[in-house]
Amino acid sequence: MLPRGVTSWWWVLSVLAVLLFASGCGGRRGHGGDDDDDDVVQGGTGSGLPRGDAIVDLGPTELEDLCAWSADLQGGEGSTHDCGGGLTVTTKTVPDCVDSMSQMTCDITVGEVEDCTSDLAPDPCAVLEQTPASCLPLLQCQ
Repeated sequence: MLPRGVTSWWWVLSVLAVLLFASGCGGRRGHGGDDDDDDVVQGGTGSGLPRGDAIVDLGPTELEDLCAWSADLQGGEGSTHDCGGGLTVTTKTVPDCVDSMSQMTCDITVGEVEDCTSDLAPDPCAVLEQTPASCLPLLQCQ
């Protein structure tokens, strides 16, 4: 079943591809800053960026950090996920991810991207059956 207001699975997949799989490269972790910042996920469970920051307000280096974290969580650049029926999801490059995220115009936060990515990373094909609730804000970002 599609979320309310969403007219096709291809649209759903394209949004999730931009936010989850249009990433790659590894090696860039965190962006520095105060380790005592309560809105930064500690212990390697997130990108290291403040969860409340809007994607539209991030600079290129911060977008690279988020994309690199996402790619690492998905098995790295070039990782493929066979969804059956001829559908395959492939992790893209950091520049492609940064380009896609820099074109976003809604107020999706780092935390929302991290939550959705974390929920889909173990089984990226699950979105074909039921979109995790954590991904709904991303799908509503048009």
